[in-house]
Amino acid sequence: MANSDGVQILSIQQVRDIHLALVEMFRQQPDPIEPHGERPGGLLESAVARQLIGAQNHLIYADPISNAATLVYGLCTNHPFHNGNKRTALVSLLVHLDANGYIFREGIDHRLVYEFIVALADHGLHRLSYRHMPPIPPGVNPEDYAAQMAMCTAWLKENSRSIRLGDRPLRMRDLRRILASFQFELADPQQNYADIYTTEKVVQHIWLGIGRRVVPMRKKVFQIACAGMNATVPVSTVKEVRRRCKLRDIDGVDSETFYRQLDPLDHFLNVYRNILKKLSAN
Repeated sequence: MANSDGVQILSIQQVRDIHLALVEMFRQQPDPIEPHGERPGGLLESAVARQLIGAQNHLIYADPISNAATLVYGLCTNHPFHNGNKRTALVSLLVHLDANGYIFREGIDHRLVYEFIVALADHGLHRLSYRHMPPIPPGVNPEDYAAQMAMCTAWLKENSRSIRLGDRPLRMRDLRRILASFQFELADPQQNYADIYTTEKVVQHIWLGIGRRVVPMRKKVFQIACAGMNATVPVSTVKEVRRRCKLRDIDGVDSETFYRQLDPLDHFLNVYRNILKKLSAN
């Protein structure tokens, strides 16, 4: 959902959905999110509404990074759920950034992300050390909202980047989902390879050539190496798949269109699974 400043914000229901996805993810884990669900008193509504603070139809935090900071701050500090608040805050942050064309920078140390979320929940960002720590004016309590927001925004700016167009590595299951959205099938994973199929309409003649009918015909397009649905597909393979399937920019499918077929929630739940598990024990 976009506002008048063009920032994509997360709705209350989207945050609820993220929380429920995490509940399912951790249901069989040693640290399940129990009890789950919202705490009373409008805490979730208040946390999500921080994205919309403004006047005269314009946001105070009108750029994507600072707006994402309002959301993760609200979810961490309002504790709107009975359990799993830090995990919900992290994934909500990632989905917000993704919706606005941003992502954590490559190779970010997962310990930094963990420490950031834990410190934010404790109003303790001023105890972290990073290059662009904004100075705290004399007489200002470093745990105050404005000071913590400034530090939260600075941390995100240092550790995020805009999503660049072009190809990037994917998990095999994500490639399968993308291809399915363009009516291709990734099938028959056997040992070390999988086949990509398309369905073509073929005209068949019947009744001694007098009549005809159009029937779907499965056609193999390409075969790729496959080490399992959770394995990483290298950039070179992604490029070749897009070429063979005619899903490139020159075919009318630019990179943004191609990669936006991903489910960001599923992607982030898997990429940051270890951090989420670590946060569950905190």
